[in-house]
Amino acid sequence: MVSRPEFDVVIKKDGISPQLHLKCQLMDSSMDAEIKDEEDSFEILEFAMVDEEWNNDTYFVNADLLDPTMYDMLMLMLEERGINHSTFCEQLMQFSTGYEQDLYVNLLESLKKFIQK
Repeated sequence: MVSRPEFDVVIKKDGISPQLHLKCQLMDSSMDAEIKDEEDSFEILEFAMVDEEWNNDTYFVNADLLDPTMYDMLMLMLEERGINHSTFCEQLMQFSTGYEQDLYVNLLESLKKFIQK
């Protein structure tokens, strides 16, 4: 099983407020290699402009509502900052999968100890 977590990206500019907050998620990579090269490895789920920290009044826009050109521009902005398909996404998926597997093993060990008592 491979973990495909959501992740947040915050883009800040020195001395400028607000900040751009994007919520993203790794996409399923079970497609064949030919299609995979043409597809994005992650997607933007939503974004917001936030002054300091988001709160309950922060308005997040669902990415499904975005104009396709604006969505592509946000994806390009992320790629320019190192959130790219080959390196970042692969490393995040490997780290997340290993971490989640460790948590699962620890859960099973705790369950075993609990049942044995």
